[in-house]
Amino acid sequence: MNDIISRIDELRVKRGMSKADLAKQIGVTPTTISNWSRLDSLPALSVIERVCEVTGVTVEQFFHGIGGVADKSSDSVFIDEWRTLSK
Repeated sequence: MNDIISRIDELRVKRGMSKADLAKQIGVTPTTISNWSRLDSLPALSVIERVCEVTGVTVEQFFHGIGGVADKSSDSVFIDEWRTLSK
């Protein structure tokens, strides 16, 4: 299986989501996710960004996590919000 698809599955399972749940939340069909699993197609970067939003990781953490697990902690979520407000 492709590393990107494995990472999506890892994050999905970690969040207790079914493939159908993930598909609904990121705006694709369950068939699309099945196509990824069969490597008939791969997700666009814009879709990976939506996966990251839904699973609570940054795009950087998503790709870093391919070599090791790197989830967005509650502290980094707080810091991101604080940075936004302080601008």
